[in-house]
Amino acid sequence: MHWKNKYLYGLILSSIVVLSYLNYSEQCYPLLTSDGALNILMTYDYQLPQDLYCWGQDRGGTIIPLLAQPLYKVLGLSPIIAVSIAHYLLLILGFFALAYFFKQRSSKLLLALLWFLPPWHYVGFVLYPFSTQYSIIAIGMVFAHKAYTTPQFIQKNLHTSMACCFFLLAVWASDMSIVTIALLPIVGAAYIWWQHKGAAFKRIKIAPILVILAWTAAGTWFLYHAKLNATKTVLYNESPINDIATIIASIKIVLRSIIDVLLFRAPDVVESIYAWMVLIGIPAIFLFARKKPTTAQPTSLFWQYFFLINAMALMGALICSHWVYLNGVGKRYFSTVYISAALAFLLYLDRKVLTQMRWSRPLLGLSLFVGGLSGFHQFYYPQFKPSTYSVVSEFKSLGKIGVFAHYWNAYISAVADPENIKATPHDGDLGKVRKPELLKEALAQPRIFVVRDMWMESFPPSIMQFGHRLEKVGDEQFLGGAYICEYKLTNMKALVTHEDGYYQGTLIADSASTTGSAVLIKEDFNPDQHFLWGPFLKLNPGTYKVRYRLKLNGQHLTNNYPVATIEISAGHGKEMLLKRDILPSDFIQPNDYNTIEVTIAPEQAIEGVELRILYYGSAPMYFDNIVLEEVKE
Repeated sequence: MHWKNKYLYGLILSSIVVLSYLNYSEQCYPLLTSDGALNILMTYDYQLPQDLYCWGQDRGGTIIPLLAQPLYKVLGLSPIIAVSIAHYLLLILGFFALAYFFKQRSSKLLLALLWFLPPWHYVGFVLYPFSTQYSIIAIGMVFAHKAYTTPQFIQKNLHTSMACCFFLLAVWASDMSIVTIALLPIVGAAYIWWQHKGAAFKRIKIAPILVILAWTAAGTWFLYHAKLNATKTVLYNESPINDIATIIASIKIVLRSIIDVLLFRAPDVVESIYAWMVLIGIPAIFLFARKKPTTAQPTSLFWQYFFLINAMALMGALICSHWVYLNGVGKRYFSTVYISAALAFLLYLDRKVLTQMRWSRPLLGLSLFVGGLSGFHQFYYPQFKPSTYSVVSEFKSLGKIGVFAHYWNAYISAVADPENIKATPHDGDLGKVRKPELLKEALAQPRIFVVRDMWMESFPPSIMQFGHRLEKVGDEQFLGGAYICEYKLTNMKALVTHEDGYYQGTLIADSASTTGSAVLIKEDFNPDQHFLWGPFLKLNPGTYKVRYRLKLNGQHLTNNYPVATIEISAGHGKEMLLKRDILPSDFIQPNDYNTIEVTIAPEQAIEGVELRILYYGSAPMYFDNIVLEEVKE
């Protein structure tokens, strides 16, 4: 190829990479979510060994935050820019690793369009860990290929060791990598047997096998200890495989999505156009183009078969994955199937010279570009959508703040300035609180803001969050792409009535009570059940006064035996914090409400707190309310 074409190839390739970065990097993407924000926040506060996996789970290795550390800590780049550059450097390395198996520059450009500019449904390949795992696997494949083709003993084992190292990193990045990596020796052994028949066993070398076994043992040890230091993801670990019914349901969702795209019922019309271009164009190439083989250096027929079989294996694994089903069988998961199947076709095309239909390669390139256009054209038409980073940067004007929000508005609020903005999901979104330490930091900030989007219709005068009372101090405003309002932290003071918990007895009208009604319990009661239980509060470390407002109709009591017992427990009854008998002498004002006060001082955050009363039936008892108040020293 003429030297000018060489430079043209470099220019086109660079343009594809830059176009991808300007649309899909964390710094530029207009639809960045809190899932993507976690890499940025972890880069700011990366700690080992607890951060080997993404906060709050034992999957999704933190490759990108680790690679971003030198850019952030040594070069002083902001966390989001450090993550964006680290992310794309790995993507570029993955591309060149796969390009190693292609001979023709035109095929490499088609690969670049496929890799950096996927269609709308598969944009998740670039944004989520899929490209990370695939990039690392691709690098490992290059070393595996070199190990197989190199006769020298030292180089063969060195390349084998490097391949194993990268495959281990890929499994750390994503458990789904196991499917591709486990498939590699199986397909490789079958291919060698097919090529060499009886002589296949002569090609087996003991030293590389020992190297693989050693790395397998080391990798198993590393992954075990990494997961041991991470937060266990219960749903992911205890129910990994779908049953027959959910497998069928998953298949229906996939088929429905494909049909919607083909019938132009999907959100993006451009993607439907791309789908039809591919559906018509690829069979035409197979049916009408005359081809002759070319030299296939450095690739071989093996990699074409491998990626095709890998696509089918990944499809089966995703359909059977309960985690994928729980997440709505999201299209992003199937981006790896799309990439692997497309790689198989591009490798097939790379091995052929088309003697007719020479326009097929440019047409395929146009199709892939249309597919890529479906991923980002909506960022510019009908109106321009700025990057999420630029939008949430407005929060920087508020200084040092804590943010409470719905998960999808929480962590994303802090990406522009993780040092001064501490964000956490609200306590109703407890399962999405990825790092509890951020909650403490958010509460410790001089100003606290609440984001109501996707959570509340309006801002209430006060709100309880994780056992803390927040009072509204400002007016609602629109900032950072969301409706926010300032609140201040006050001492917790909760009023618990019969409406907040559970009781046995009879609800009666009582003008002497604070609410106009009270719960009465007397001789007809279940002794195996508490008089009152609940309301399952969440309390932070501190000192709390608990005041029970009760009335006892006990004129006839001549003894001072307990009439009931106060029990304060945590963990939904598993941990007893306090037990205190209620005696007739506690009721100084006969036939009137009296306050019985106790104190608890939990040393750590507790959940499922119950303020219970166990009744013994000595005399009729009336319950008005319980006041729980935090005492600041």
